[in-house]
Amino acid sequence: MLKVVRLIDEEARLNERTSIAKRMLQDHEAIHRIMKYTGLSHEEIAALQSELDVSA
Repeated sequence: MLKVVRLIDEEARLNERTSIAKRMLQDHEAIHRIMKYTGLSHEEIAALQSELDVSA
C-alpha cells in the first residue's frame, strides 16, 4: 500500500514539474533555466517543446 502511495505522489510531482515547464516554454524561457527550476532533463523538455510546438 505504501508503494502505491509513493508512486501516486511521484506521478503528481512529475505532472506539476511538467506543467511548470510547459508554462515556462510558452513564456520562451531558456532550456537551461527550465532544467534548473523543474529538474527535468533536456530530453524531457525537448519532448514538451515538440508537443507545444514552440521554440524557447
